[in-house]
Amino acid sequence: MTEDEAGKVIDEIATDVLPGRGQSLRMALADINKELKKMDLEVRGYYTGKKVKDDQGDAHDEKVLALINLVSDDVAKVEGGRLTPDEVKLFTKMLARIAAGEDHEVPIDVLRDDKGKLTNPQFAEFAKSLVDARWLAKAPDDDVVSYGPRSYLELADIIREHGVEVPQMITY
Repeated sequence: MTEDEAGKVIDEIATDVLPGRGQSLRMALADINKELKKMDLEVRGYYTGKKVKDDQGDAHDEKVLALINLVSDDVAKVEGGRLTPDEVKLFTKMLARIAAGEDHEVPIDVLRDDKGKLTNPQFAEFAKSLVDARWLAKAPDDDVVSYGPRSYLELADIIREHGVEVPQMITY
């Protein structure tokens, strides 16, 4: 979710639930994060490097927000028991391949080369699940993948180990 989208949601909630007591997005996220931190979670954001226009037509830097796990520091921990050991290895290889790709983007077919024991349909489903969970980013009509918001926010150390500059993070 972008910061603009989150701001609109907060405005709608404030208008409906707390008329006349609206809260800025930053203040709302700071309050939410106080409670989330008790569960080792936090809403964070990062600058995408893209310029977007707001409702008034003013251009500003796009920011993406995500709910992240504060204690996970590698692929296996982040995805817990959801991934098989082969999928953890594949995801780790995918992150490295993306780092080596031009502009940190790679055609999905290049990633398929590392699929190991997975069949092509299993690989396709696995890659789709990573895109759906926002670990990887992929345009609907394109076969090129890049790091998704969750990778930047939860796997920043791994991405840096591959020599990739991670976007500026935003904490609330």
